[in-house]
Amino acid sequence: MRPMSVQRGPVIELERVYREESPHLYRALLLFGGSPEVAADAVAEAFAQALGRGEALKAPNRWVWKAAFNIASGELAYRRRII
Repeated sequence: MRPMSVQRGPVIELERVYREESPHLYRALLLFGGSPEVAADAVAEAFAQALGRGEALKAPNRWVWKAAFNIASGELAYRRRII
C-alpha cells in the first residue's frame, strides 16, 4: 500500500472538522440507522475518504456529512437485503 500524499493545510482543516463534527455526525447517523456499528463505520470511512481527497475537497464539513449518510444508507440497504 502506498502512502497518501496530502498537503498539510487540508489535513489540519480536516482534523478541525473531525473534532467539531464527528460527535454530532455519529449521533445523527445513530438516529438515522439505529446501529452504533454502522454509524461509527460511516463516520470513519467518510473521514478516510475525505483525507484521501486532500485539496480537491473544498467544503469538508458538508462533504463528510453527505458521504457519511451515503455510506450508512448503503450499508443499511445491504443489511436489509441479506437478512
